[in-house]
Amino acid sequence: GPFTVRAQAGAVSDTAAVSVVDGGVNIVEAHFETGPDGFGYVDDPFRGTARPGYASGGHAAAEGFTDGGLKVTLGGLDDAIVQRMSGGWRRTFTLSAARTVTLSFRYKLTQAANYESDEFSEVLVTVGALQPGTGGADYVARIFGDGNGGAAPTTGWQLFTVGLTLAAGTHTLTIGGEKKQK
Repeated sequence: GPFTVRAQAGAVSDTAAVSVVDGGVNIVEAHFETGPDGFGYVDDPFRGTARPGYASGGHAAAEGFTDGGLKVTLGGLDDAIVQRMSGGWRRTFTLSAARTVTLSFRYKLTQAANYESDEFSEVLVTVGALQPGTGGADYVARIFGDGNGGAAPTTGWQLFTVGLTLAAGTHTLTIGGEKKQK
């Protein structure tokens, strides 16, 4: 079954779905109410995956935290066993000088109920070679399957925020996820 990651609009109209802020100045601000807002979908951006046919992305008009959002769907196409697949949304930004920025975004990770205990899904984010995560991990969120069916496990809506020290120049931000079978 499919696993989906959604990056979404914030709780109030002036809160961005995705933002990169330096000293109170928004370098990247995207809301996703009506479209991708400068982000482009890419297959296989994470962990060296190479299965573009099993990943897709689109704007979801009614699936955002408040309004629209960006969605990544992995798997669920056929019964083939695919060990790893990933997809994400990408945007570049440029810094005139080295600085510490704050990256924040809302996400919701939902995994099919029939995933086995050796299968898991992750929300991932990269800024160039940096791959920040939660609690020192290199992923933002992870859900393991239990093989028991029932309701589709989900993280619910979460806010991820991290401070990153970046050099001057152009940086590539990618937000999405990977599905993996051990």
